Amino acid sequence: MAGNMRPILLVDDDDVDMMIVKRALKALQVPNKMIYKPDGLAAWEYLKEEGSEMPSMLFLDLNMPRMNGWELLENIMEDDGLKNIPIVILTTSDNPDDIKKAGGLMPPVVNYIVKPPDYKRTVEKLGKQLVDLDIIDSIDVAVA
Repeated sequence: MAGNMRPILLVDDDDVDMMIVKRALKALQVPNKMIYKPDGLAAWEYLKEEGSEMPSMLFLDLNMPRMNGWELLENIMEDDGLKNIPIVILTTSDNPDDIKKAGGLMPPVVNYIVKPPDYKRTVEKLGKQLVDLDIIDSIDVAVA
């Protein structure tokens, strides 16, 4: 049985993408609570707020208002209490420069996923990552 029950933090300014991830986590029977923040600044404030439950991982978009994903990553990496949280970049950017930059930030970045164009592939990619991070045991789900 997977052992990491802390919440999953999703940082993304797109409500549709948030709903897709939420639906995918439900399909994957992820027991962890999902916390949603619409930009890097809101996520940073949550992470620094006293009493906030630290997430088991972050799904992080790059292109957001107020504080983008790169800025949030920089803040996290400079904070001893946060720099070990696994981060999966989940973005529409397939820019080779972004992918290369993310590769140089491992850890805490553990993967770079370009948002798949269809729901089934989203479930598959997120599921594989959640198994790798010991949040779920396996990907045993039929996706319609």
